Amino acid sequence: MEIGVNLPNAGSKEFRDTAALVDRLGLDSVWVGDHVVMPSQVNSYYPYASDHQWPHPATDDWYDPLLSLAWAGAATSTVQLGTAVLVLPLRDPIILAKQVASLSAITGRRVLLGVGVGWMKEEFDALHVAFGKRGRRAEEMVDVMRRLWSGRPVSFEGEFFAMDRLCAHPIPTQPPLILWGGHSSASLRHVARVGDGWYPLRLTRDEFQKASEELRAVCDETGRDPKSLTVCVGLGPSRNLTAEACEWYFEHGAQHVVCRPPLDPDECREELVRVAALRSQYG
Repeated sequence: MEIGVNLPNAGSKEFRDTAALVDRLGLDSVWVGDHVVMPSQVNSYYPYASDHQWPHPATDDWYDPLLSLAWAGAATSTVQLGTAVLVLPLRDPIILAKQVASLSAITGRRVLLGVGVGWMKEEFDALHVAFGKRGRRAEEMVDVMRRLWSGRPVSFEGEFFAMDRLCAHPIPTQPPLILWGGHSSASLRHVARVGDGWYPLRLTRDEFQKASEELRAVCDETGRDPKSLTVCVGLGPSRNLTAEACEWYFEHGAQHVVCRPPLDPDECREELVRVAALRSQYG
């Protein structure tokens, strides 16, 4: 069992110190969130709140996730660097492949590339990306990036992207794991078809079990071994991370859990020390 920590790269730039503490305490990973632009008015259905309303003001600072991880990586030595989750279809796959490979090569760390297709239509409209085609675009992007990370010249022609004998160096220090966020049927199909793993967020245990069963069924349909997938679970506030929770998720197929400590520096330190003590139980 591995334990990771969400860094507050939305609304705060003090996450570097938190990353350094996570590293010193022997935890396994740090994670950052993502939004590119924030419309003044958001009417899209937000899946992670009980009222399904987006709770953040448009003026909140959202630091770029890969730059944030580079900043955190400079203050750490061993932790894996993760996105939870990157809104994949808003990017260009060639540029993103270069950024991820550079981050991995510079830090000497594995990048855990948590990705999703996004839910905020207004953000897609602002960037002139077709919201209705975001799932197909995202899967094609994964194909393109993996080809570019091979170090070999890439020729490709798809629905959204085309290239002829392109090379992109450096190549990653370790192949990035692509973990698909979400728990909808469409998200689980992305996991089974082109994912290295699954990163569900803020599910109840019943919801996690139900989605896990559906994922196994989809894997059976596609000929994928579900045991080949890395399952990383976002548990929300660090108070949710207990020894009992770790045992339960491990028994139900998770290899990695991630929590969010308090923003207050003293409370954050206290919670991370507690979480690190839990981590030590797993070797």
